[in-house]
Amino acid sequence: MRKALVAIAVLALAGCAGGNKKAAKPVTVSDSDYGRLTPAQTAPVDQARTALGQARDEFARAKLRQTESAQAAALAQADMGVAAAEAQRAEARMKMAQESADPNQLAQARTMSDSARLRQATAQARVDYAQKIQAARAAEVATAEKRVALAEAEVERSKLQALLQAQVPAATKYDPAKLDARVATAQQEYSQASATSQAALNDAINAEAHWRELERQLQARAAPPAPRG
Repeated sequence: MRKALVAIAVLALAGCAGGNKKAAKPVTVSDSDYGRLTPAQTAPVDQARTALGQARDEFARAKLRQTESAQAAALAQADMGVAAAEAQRAEARMKMAQESADPNQLAQARTMSDSARLRQATAQARVDYAQKIQAARAAEVATAEKRVALAEAEVERSKLQALLQAQVPAATKYDPAKLDARVATAQQEYSQASATSQAALNDAINAEAHWRELERQLQARAAPPAPRG
């Protein structure tokens, strides 16, 4: 988890540092130059554009999952309120039982208190999971955004490659190294974002497993005893 947080912090600092400078205009191939190609010469570009469309679709899905995770967090917070109310009832029941000194009432109050503590632990585990899945979904959105940037860079590089293969004179206006560098940078940023996203998702998966186990214990406690015989 610490590694994931460090990675996120590094990316954030890098973004802030970059924000202090005027962003350089990305290297692109003009539409007028690309328009010199025939449909038969644009197949690699068409493939790159298909990949770009898929990356944009995944970005939209990632944003939707992020919205859903926010809704789950709201439900988890509501569950904490229910658990707190149950704990208050258990506390009041225990006070009444202690005042009565009735063994049966004390036993029932202890059982109620134990259930209330488990209920609170389960609710807290759900909140922890909700927070971690929110972080994971945010990281997924950042990763998907980097994938779009990479796909856009690959589209521009494929345009120049198509111009070069077709021996279009306009291709000499462009520096292939700059487009290669744009792709390489985008690939590095995407890889870093992917690693951060995977670490955040692993944290969320572990938190969910803990919550589900406590929930199972809570349900088992609430279930009526199985009939004998």
